[in-house]
Amino acid sequence: MSGVDTAACTGRYRYSDYGKGSVIKVKLHNFMTYKDAILEPGPRLNLVLGPNGTGKSSFVCALCLGLAGSTTLLGRADIVKDFIRRGETEALVEITLASGQAKPIVVSRRIKTAQDSGGTSDWKLNGQTVVMRDVKEKMKELNVQLDNLCQFLPQDKVVEFARLSPVELLRETQKAIGDSRLADLHKKLIEENVKCNSSARERASVANELLHQQGVNDRAKRDVERFKNREQLLAKIELIEKKLPWIHYTDALNLFVEAKSKMRNAEESLAQREQDFRDSQEPLRLKAAEMEKARAAVEPLSKKCKSHDAQIDKLPSSTHELQSKLEEKRRELANLDQKARDAKAKVKKAEDELATAAAELESLPPPPQGNEEKKKVLQAQWKELDVQNRGIDTGIRDKQEELRQHEDELRRAKGRLSQIDNIKSQRLDTLSRILRCGDGMRKAYDWVAQTQQAGRFRGPVFGPILLEVECQDQQHTRYLESQVPMSVWQRFVTVFREDQDLINNHFASQPGSGHGRPFCPIVSNYTGNPQTVITHPKGEAQKYASYGITHTLDQVFAAPPVVKHVMTDEANLNEAYAGTQYTQSVVEKCLQENPQLANLWTPESNYSVRTSMYNKDARSQSVAPVMQRNLISGGANSQERDKLQNECNRIAQVIDAMKPEIQEQLAVQRGNSERMDKFMQEQKRLSKEVQDAADNRQIKATKLTYKQGVLDKARKQPDPRQKAPELQRAIQKCSQDILKMMQSGTALFQQFLITQKAYCVAELHHREMAMQHAALKNASSSNEQEYRSYQEAVKRLKATVAQRRDIVKRLKAEAEEKTNGQPDEELQQAFCALSGKLEELQTEMVRLRAEAEGIACANPRVLQEYQERQKKIAEMEAKLQSQDDELATQQERIKTLHDQWYPDLLSTVKKINQTFQRNFKDIGCAGEVSLAEHPDYDKFAVQIKVKFRDDEDLQVLTASRQSGGERSVSTILYLISIQDVTVCPFRVVDEINQGMDPINERKVFMQLVESACRPGTPQCFLLTPKLLPALPFTAAVQVLQIWNGPTIKQLVGSFDQAKVLGTRKRIRGYAG
Repeated sequence: MSGVDTAACTGRYRYSDYGKGSVIKVKLHNFMTYKDAILEPGPRLNLVLGPNGTGKSSFVCALCLGLAGSTTLLGRADIVKDFIRRGETEALVEITLASGQAKPIVVSRRIKTAQDSGGTSDWKLNGQTVVMRDVKEKMKELNVQLDNLCQFLPQDKVVEFARLSPVELLRETQKAIGDSRLADLHKKLIEENVKCNSSARERASVANELLHQQGVNDRAKRDVERFKNREQLLAKIELIEKKLPWIHYTDALNLFVEAKSKMRNAEESLAQREQDFRDSQEPLRLKAAEMEKARAAVEPLSKKCKSHDAQIDKLPSSTHELQSKLEEKRRELANLDQKARDAKAKVKKAEDELATAAAELESLPPPPQGNEEKKKVLQAQWKELDVQNRGIDTGIRDKQEELRQHEDELRRAKGRLSQIDNIKSQRLDTLSRILRCGDGMRKAYDWVAQTQQAGRFRGPVFGPILLEVECQDQQHTRYLESQVPMSVWQRFVTVFREDQDLINNHFASQPGSGHGRPFCPIVSNYTGNPQTVITHPKGEAQKYASYGITHTLDQVFAAPPVVKHVMTDEANLNEAYAGTQYTQSVVEKCLQENPQLANLWTPESNYSVRTSMYNKDARSQSVAPVMQRNLISGGANSQERDKLQNECNRIAQVIDAMKPEIQEQLAVQRGNSERMDKFMQEQKRLSKEVQDAADNRQIKATKLTYKQGVLDKARKQPDPRQKAPELQRAIQKCSQDILKMMQSGTALFQQFLITQKAYCVAELHHREMAMQHAALKNASSSNEQEYRSYQEAVKRLKATVAQRRDIVKRLKAEAEEKTNGQPDEELQQAFCALSGKLEELQTEMVRLRAEAEGIACANPRVLQEYQERQKKIAEMEAKLQSQDDELATQQERIKTLHDQWYPDLLSTVKKINQTFQRNFKDIGCAGEVSLAEHPDYDKFAVQIKVKFRDDEDLQVLTASRQSGGERSVSTILYLISIQDVTVCPFRVVDEINQGMDPINERKVFMQLVESACRPGTPQCFLLTPKLLPALPFTAAVQVLQIWNGPTIKQLVGSFDQAKVLGTRKRIRGYAG
């Protein structure tokens, strides 16, 4: 691409030729494909020509963005920074517009990249810094409507315009007329009509509800009368219920007064009985004091008698103890000779046992000799073997550690070898290596497999596709590997959208590895029928069998149907043919005779044929060698596998050589250990032999010492007969003690008899006093019982009075609660009209209640509901009157708006129809534009009818009835037709002529030139990649040829200047 790209400009127009708001100049810098470019259009029709990709639509984008239009109007990028030329940081769009005054309007927008947003913009208006809102206001003044498809129709919105419904077309047409008056009136009519319809519906709802409520109240009148009668009965029952508590209160009050009088009489009697009781208490008190004094005299004598009695009781036991002691001493004296004989025998026995123990000690053999020297020899031999075993053990551990390392190394090598031998693992490694994703692809594959096994997917999930394909033929494998792009090989495939979202959401939520974003696999969701047979639009392979073609590429491999369909759709496998070596030799002939073949594979090359979309006769052919990619046939290097296999064999040989060495060392170690055990046992035996001899001698010596001690103890015992004098003295003492105790007992018994006599006299006096006291107490007790009985009677009467007082209070409170306090005069008069007897009132109440209950009333709220409905009916009648007034006002407003809008709209549509009919008639067809009216203003529409053939009637233009070319013709002719009624500064139409046949394109172009070049018509831009030859031009037509792009030299080389000059001459002749 050249450093400065420019669009041709004749420079033959004056500023006054441009209408207000027309584009005079567009200047671009670093915008999309342009580095620097200036475009100067004419004031009428501007044909912007250039092949696809040269930047025609970039000019449309510049107009939109430079005049404060939204990126959404373009249908391309969503953020403005994407319109900056690749590799640059900012872009400039400067547009000069005619202002209708002396000086033009210059709008400048500088777009800059921003890391945290979609880009920033700096605006200038006539050199002054402004904001985007100011530019939009200026565009509104100039009536530039970039969001109106009738005025601004970029390439990516052409289909959208063709799909406009008649209702939407009417709205766009009204907006395109220019002053927005009709569009605003239409909008107001729609709003007022919606309000009016809503009011009418609300008014009808209120009226229906009013009739319903009136009917309900009419039906409820009889129930209301019966309800009132029942209410009167209930009111009389209520009056009785109010009087009954007062009757109960009066009865209770009389009982209370009677009980209170009885209580006062009982209190007077109680006072007299209390005085009598007090008078009888003094003699009783004096006699009680005398009785207590007599009792006090008895107590010491009683204690003294008891003490003497206790001492007398102890005499027999003390005498018995002394008697037993005396007998014991006498027996001990008699046994002294026998004890002397026993002591002598005990000494003799100890002497014999001592002699035996001495003989046993003397008979013991001498201790063994030389055992310590033998133990030292055995200990030295054991240590020598232990040192040897330690050395062997260290060597064995080293050998075993080395063996374990070799075995781990062998296991890892075999695992890697197994992975290489596993086809899916090979292919996963291949994908990971090509995609440079580390273990991301393997983790993705493992996660999908685990999730599928857990049943979390709704349907089957396939992939990566490379793992699902099996191809037996090596040559076909090479074709397939080259035909299918890597983006397809790495793809996962689902059959339900939920499964695709589950996979994408899972990997999108994974944290990064620290070096960037986490690995996210590509997931496609297949929505077709996998059982559908794959068709071959270029013909079956058998059709080309004479050229050595055997298959289409969708037939050379096996895969699940879903995977096969995805590969076919993505890589056009059903249009790629597999040939043989023979095909290579006749490939030129094959392609010449079968121009429909566009993709042919031979063992050496791939032949790809492309046809120009603008000229079917223009075909280009490219040849590329068939590459060996090793995607399916083998992801691992065979040299690496051989290297791993050799390494496994080497390690296995080392392990096999080490194992016998280790076993040999273990055998030597076991022999040494056995000899060491024998040495240890022999040492233990020698030690035990010495120890047993020493222990036996120690036991015998200890026994001899013990027997000697027993003998010495026996010999030291005194002679028992030496205790005889001491025992005789003890016997004499015991006899004297017994005699003294008998004498003391006699004196004690005499004292007891004297004390007992005094006690009996005192006790008789005490009992006499007690009897006299009891007699007085009985006399007093009778008075006390009478006093207590009167006291209890008074207490019961007081309780009765208090109880009846509470009853009176409660009944009075209940009665006042029924009547809200004391009955007023009116209520007392009502009470007087009733009977004063309780039984009669209760009977009357039962009768009235039965009569009231006999009046059936299903709804106890009938009267309240009746009154509420009456109130609601009055409110609804008032509301209905208000709604009628409001509805009349709304209808009047609609009529006023309709009278302002409808005639002008109808006139405008008629003008458009006249032009539309004339334009269609000029191209030999028929067309009609009419206004489709409807009671709802939001359903008013512009209806286009067309007829392209003589044998058919006018048909409504739809997206499904007419062909694409016919819709394009209808669309451009409608745009031409509305030029006479629209007021807009310029109109942009991008590639509207694509899809037209040459005849219609020529006719439409003539109509466009004729309409766009008339005075007073807005400036028009028609963008197209090509035009038919020999089209008529006028002086008002400005041709802007885009020379931009990497292939510009090839286009320039085929440019026919003579034809262009011939056309220019015809233009001058036509203008002259």
